[in-house]
Amino acid sequence: MVRKSLDRIQAPVFAGAAFSNSVADITPIAIPLWLAALGMEPLLIGLVVGARYVGPLIFSIQGGALMDRLGARRVMIVFSVLATVVPIIYPYAGWLPFVLCLQFVGGLSESLCWTGSQTISNQVSNGDPQFAGRMIACTRMGTLIAPPFAGFIMEYVGYYGGFIAMSIWGVGTLVSVILIPSSALVSRTSQETRLVDELIPKISDYLSTVKLLAVPIIGTMMAVTSIRQVGSSMQSSFYALHLENSGISETTIGFLIATNGLSGIAAIWTGLFARYLKMDTLLFWSVGFSVISIGLVPFSDNLVFLFCLSAIRGFSLAVSVALLLAILAREVSGGVQGRIIGLRMTCHQVWNVFIPVLLGSLVQLGGIKIGFYFVATLSVLILVCLRRRY
Repeated sequence: MVRKSLDRIQAPVFAGAAFSNSVADITPIAIPLWLAALGMEPLLIGLVVGARYVGPLIFSIQGGALMDRLGARRVMIVFSVLATVVPIIYPYAGWLPFVLCLQFVGGLSESLCWTGSQTISNQVSNGDPQFAGRMIACTRMGTLIAPPFAGFIMEYVGYYGGFIAMSIWGVGTLVSVILIPSSALVSRTSQETRLVDELIPKISDYLSTVKLLAVPIIGTMMAVTSIRQVGSSMQSSFYALHLENSGISETTIGFLIATNGLSGIAAIWTGLFARYLKMDTLLFWSVGFSVISIGLVPFSDNLVFLFCLSAIRGFSLAVSVALLLAILAREVSGGVQGRIIGLRMTCHQVWNVFIPVLLGSLVQLGGIKIGFYFVATLSVLILVCLRRRY
């Protein structure tokens, strides 16, 4: 029965995951370069980029709880509509507070769509690393296509082309979610309830979710996934700006980010890797390499070097997230998968808000090299400490 459900929904689930996840590969090109074109200083760029993750930081747990009660598909449809509409408003945002509001709503929509994709995957996979690996491999196909597409549009249409690409990816997420048959998913935990009642944040949801951190394996996995996200925060803020200042075109920047997706397709073999190495050991090593590979970017502007770093990062990211999802799916029941993914996304957003601001301050004070080297070194040291205590 489980196998039959997987066969029925895997295509739209994988497509939805590819679209919802790879929007985050368009924003590092579209938003920072647009802000730089407006003449913003590094610290202010860091603040605006960080604002995109304030919504997910506050509401990821509530969003996960909503998916447990109302169904991930239902929630994803609402937020994929927002993910389609919000990007095309950016060009008309001539007021900084309005830009910050768009960042808040856009980031929340992007995050909850990806949370929904992970929730559905965990609900139907029962911790199968092969299924998780296939899903992550499909997200890397999105990463392979989205950044070059956005970079090409921006290079020939202008900075606003990046927002067009973001909106197109929102449409892709919406169509994919609609095609997921609701009958094949885990039933909602509350059938008779008003949507407006469920939208109101409940302290009990946050308390019950945070209590999951008391489980040692879950607490450790949340710390590891937080360190993993540091590299993504670095890429989403000043990666594209550094490359553009080095004379690299928007299209080439897109292909560099797309290399993350190409090498990340190797996640399809996560199940095979797990046969020969303990999943937790493989997880720590892959997270470490993902941070180091982004931290070394300012070392050289040689394209071969940059593409190699991007390939290492893409492979490490893909394998690590597949392992994280598989481990978490085994440790918690299907009825709280939305909450556990919401907790994971909340841990991510803490760094997504903090790292761009910290990096912007370091860049403005000492330059891009000091910023990247400092953040990457600190992250690896924390990861080493976690591994020793694990």
